[in-house]
Amino acid sequence: MNKTIHWFQELLESMGNALFHPYKDNSLPSIEAQPFRDDPYKNRGIA
Repeated sequence: MNKTIHWFQELLESMGNALFHPYKDNSLPSIEAQPFRDDPYKNRGIA
């Protein structure tokens, strides 16, 4: 019974942290432009 109560406490604490502190101290990644490399249909035999 103690394990079940402890499991529910951990679950509720984790859900609360995810709800109220979803991205604490996380900066967004830098997304740069991707260069065009080649013809996407070249190796598929479509064109």
